Amino acid sequence: MKQTLLLFTVASAFSLTGLADSEVTDLRTLGLQNPLGIESTPSFSWKVSATERGYRQSAYEISVTDAAGTQVWASGRVESSRQTAVSYEGSALKSRTQYTWTVTSYDQRGGSITSSPATFETGLLEQQEWSDALWVAPKT
Repeated sequence: MKQTLLLFTVASAFSLTGLADSEVTDLRTLGLQNPLGIESTPSFSWKVSATERGYRQSAYEISVTDAAGTQVWASGRVESSRQTAVSYEGSALKSRTQYTWTVTSYDQRGGSITSSPATFETGLLEQQEWSDALWVAPKT
């Protein structure tokens, strides 16, 4: 009896937090999965899949960290069902740097689920960085 009660309690806890019925997947930056060499302000998109009927996202929170693990942007909790084209609003990104991001999706009952990390890498963002470029050209 105690084992059954414990199992029911654990199952109920997962259901209330949304962990059992939802998953954040298909993280994209500028419409691409883990892109390299981006040269514009990133925007983020994701999907929430749920087996629960009537599930909907009510809020999200995005976190972006640099290669050293330093957080460069935390959106804070944003009350919105939006899951596409959420623009980066953090500090200026550095050239040739890999960034990692995650999103936490909150459901209408207050439960939450956090995605696995996704990455994007910036290209050369400043004009002067191109001055030492060696261009491929035919022999003359």
